[in-house]
Amino acid sequence: MAIISIANLLASYKSPESKDMWERICKSIGSQMENLPTLEGMRKIVTLSYNHLHYYLKGCIMYLSIFPEDYIITKKRLLKRWIAEGLVAEIRGLTLMEAAEAYYNELLSRNMIARADDPKWTVETCQVHDMVLEVMVSKSLEANFVSLVGGSYEGMSYGSIRRLSIHGGEVVSEGSRSNKIATSHGRKNDIQVMNMEHVRSLSMFGPEDNMKMLDRLGELRLLRVLDLE
Repeated sequence: MAIISIANLLASYKSPESKDMWERICKSIGSQMENLPTLEGMRKIVTLSYNHLHYYLKGCIMYLSIFPEDYIITKKRLLKRWIAEGLVAEIRGLTLMEAAEAYYNELLSRNMIARADDPKWTVETCQVHDMVLEVMVSKSLEANFVSLVGGSYEGMSYGSIRRLSIHGGEVVSEGSRSNKIATSHGRKNDIQVMNMEHVRSLSMFGPEDNMKMLDRLGELRLLRVLDLE
């Protein structure tokens, strides 16, 4: 995965002036893999790929942290959500859906997302590699871009919540990757005591949590995206 990510990153710099950028990336990769020749090194490479994305793609790829690990996302659903969240800018000559598809294709070409090969789906779907998702969750939590509740994120503490994603299900083992991310960001509040007045986006992936949240829908006066799975 690291090789593919770096290859796609380098391929995005095609002009004659890109030589300096190639050399800077090469030096960065060398130091990362020499000092961290493990999963941490791969994590640094994914972060490097993220840092070199266009600004308008960073929000779109961070948005994937809303979905649970190994989750299969339909392309059309994702593009509509990007648009509803205001993450897609108007491009002359293109509809918003066409612009969103251009974003989607660029993230595919950079291997930040991947097509999901599942024969049961009759529409195009995609997934996020576990390592990419881990980095995006960390980035999202640091920027307060997404607030995650349930599963491995049960009881995390948040300030102002704008995008709330409820994963539901049982808390995963203490040694799991996502549990370590959650623990590093604090574990204090739960859904019943959260301040919901600033929530603009609500996604629920755990049916058992629906009633808890539906009882509070009247508080979500700024809501613009509601996805009940």
